[in-house]
Amino acid sequence: MIDRTVIDRTAIYRTAIAPRARRLGACLFITGCLVALSLLAVSRPAAAAPRLDPSYSPGAQRQATLNFGLLGAAAFDADDLITNVNFNAVDSLSPSTIQSFLAAQSGTLDTYAAADHRGVKRSAAAIIWLAGRAWQVSPKVILATLQKEQGLLSATKPSAAALAWAMGCGVPDTGSRDGTYKGFGNQVWYGAESLHDDGQGFFAGITKACGDGTVKPADQASYALYGYTPWIGLAGGGNKLFWTLYWQYFGDPLAIDRVAPTTTVAGVDARWHSKAVTLTFRATDNAGGTGVACTEYKLGSGPWTKANKLTIAAPASHADDGAHTILYRSVDDAGNTEASQACSVRVDTRRPRPIAKWAATVKRGHTARLVYFISDPRPGSATATVTIRVTTSSGRLVRKLMVKGVAVNKRLAASFVCRLAAGRYRFFVSATDAAGNSQGRAGSNRLTVR
Repeated sequence: MIDRTVIDRTAIYRTAIAPRARRLGACLFITGCLVALSLLAVSRPAAAAPRLDPSYSPGAQRQATLNFGLLGAAAFDADDLITNVNFNAVDSLSPSTIQSFLAAQSGTLDTYAAADHRGVKRSAAAIIWLAGRAWQVSPKVILATLQKEQGLLSATKPSAAALAWAMGCGVPDTGSRDGTYKGFGNQVWYGAESLHDDGQGFFAGITKACGDGTVKPADQASYALYGYTPWIGLAGGGNKLFWTLYWQYFGDPLAIDRVAPTTTVAGVDARWHSKAVTLTFRATDNAGGTGVACTEYKLGSGPWTKANKLTIAAPASHADDGAHTILYRSVDDAGNTEASQACSVRVDTRRPRPIAKWAATVKRGHTARLVYFISDPRPGSATATVTIRVTTSSGRLVRKLMVKGVAVNKRLAASFVCRLAAGRYRFFVSATDAAGNSQGRAGSNRLTVR
C-alpha cells in the first residue's frame, strides 16, 4: 500500500547525504564546464559533428527516434526544454495514475518493487511519487528521466545494472560510479533531489557550457535539466532525448495549462440532520494538466480554508442549527482556479413539542376534529410527522392517525369520522421533525363522544 505520509522537508535535508555526488550535477558540473570551455577555446572545423552524450540509453534513443514523428511540427529549442510549472507539477500524476501509466508501457516497472532510500520496500510507483513529492519534481519528469537514462519504461528484461543505476545519479561520463546512490530507490530519491537542487543557481541571462555546445536556459527548469545532464544531445542522448521522451509520453513540455480543475462533493443532500455532517471534496484536473494543487472551502462568511473534508457539527448547545452555505473550489499547479460552487447543509438538533390544549367533543357518526400545535424552535426543520392515538380511559388504543409533512408552529387539526361508542376518551399527539428529533412528552387532552 502506498504511504501517503506528508514528508517533512526539514527532516529530508537533515538526513540527506552530504556532500552529494550527482550524475554530472554538483561535483561533475565543474569538470563538464572545464571540458566545454577548453573545447570552445580550441578552433574546430565548422563541419565537426556534435559529440555524443556517452551516458544515454541506446534503447531509449532508438525508441525516441522511432516515435519522433509523433511530435508533428514541434521544434526542439535547446534553451527552452520545459516550463517551470510542468517541471514542478508534483500533482500531475497520483500514485494510482503512475501505476496505471507503468502498466500501459512495455517495461516491467509496474510489477517491480525495491527498497526506497530509507530501506522500506515499496512499489516503483510509490517510490517515484514520494520522491517527486519530497523534492517538488513532477513524476512525469522522473519517468522521462528513467527512460532517457536506462530505457526502463520500455525494457521488457531490464538488467540488474539498469535498475541499480536507473536515473544515472552518481554515474559520471568517466571514472567510477558512486555506490552511495546504487539501487532503484536511492536512484529515484537522490535523482529527484539533484533535479531540484541543480536548478537553484539559475538567474536570468545565465549561460551554461555543455559537452556538445553552450545553452542559455530560458528558465529554472531548463537550467536544472542541464545541471543534471550537461549535454544538449544533438548527436544522441542528452536533453534533446529527454524533451523527445516527455513529448512522446505526456505531450508538449512547454504547454501552458489554462484549464481549471473540477470539484465534486460527497455527503451533501437536501435533508435536515440532527447529527454532524461530513462533506468530502474530490477534485480532478484536465487530462494532461498540471494536477490539483489544493481544494478549499468557505463556510458562510468565513475565510477560504484548504482541506478535502469539512464537518458541520451538531453540538448540544444547538449553535449550528439552521442552513449552512458552503462554497468550494480547487486550484491546479498552474494557478488555474475553479469557479466557486455552492452546496448547503441543514442541521436541526431541537426537539419538537406537541401541544394539545383544546379538548374535543363529537356526536357519534359525525366528524371528530382534534386540534393541536407542534412547537419547534427556529432555525430548524419546518415540517414534522404527527401521530395521534385515541385511547379509552383504561388506556386501550381505539384509533390511530398519522399525518406526514405537517407544518410546525402552526395550529392544525386532524379529523376522522367517529364510530366510537359514547363515552370519554383521551387523545395523545406525538411528533418527529424532519431531522428525526422526537418530543420528550406527548401532548394530550380529552375527547368526548355523545
